[in-house]
Amino acid sequence: MNSYSIIPTRIPLPMNISVNQNPNHMLKSCSINARKQTSSTVKPYLNCQMELKISSCFLLVSFSSFLFGLLHPIPVSGQCLNDQKSLLLALKNDLKFDPSLSTKIVGWNESLDCCHWGGVACDKAGQVTRLDISNESISGGIDGSSTLFGLSFLQSLNLADNSFNSAQLPSGFGKLTVLSYLNLSNSNFQGQVPGDFSLMKRLVTLDLSSSPYYTL
Repeated sequence: MNSYSIIPTRIPLPMNISVNQNPNHMLKSCSINARKQTSSTVKPYLNCQMELKISSCFLLVSFSSFLFGLLHPIPVSGQCLNDQKSLLLALKNDLKFDPSLSTKIVGWNESLDCCHWGGVACDKAGQVTRLDISNESISGGIDGSSTLFGLSFLQSLNLADNSFNSAQLPSGFGKLTVLSYLNLSNSNFQGQVPGDFSLMKRLVTLDLSSSPYYTL
């Protein structure tokens, strides 16, 4: 009876890879051939060839998709609703701020999805749930009629590190009934905290630090 032995370290594995216009799956064909020698011994050898056929078009699309994914990550939030965008654009127009010092508000553009604007985050339904316009050199533009208070789905609002020039803390915050986080630190508001703050039943964090002019 003939005996066979395979020594892995001596097995040649030639590989041919080609790209053509027909997008096929990887085809792998391996054959083990044995040739008998005159001494009645058999020396098997393994000859495997792998052919990878991927269309150039498929390569281009895949690479383009990869680059797009790196530059434009898929957002967790939904697409911004038109009423939410309108409220934010109206707020931008009302706010007094220095565009040269702004890194968020200055980039709010009607042509873009507002859920991707700086300082803005949305839920899956496209409602604005977080607004962070801290340190935006804002000096005014928020009063009781501000469109800010029309963003009724806000859960987090950060107005810290702006200078509202000792303006009265406006009423209107009570309309943000689902707000759980409100940061007014270093914002230079003054006056009595409006009574409608008590309407924010879900408020967990209220930061009024470094603003010595508030009275409760």
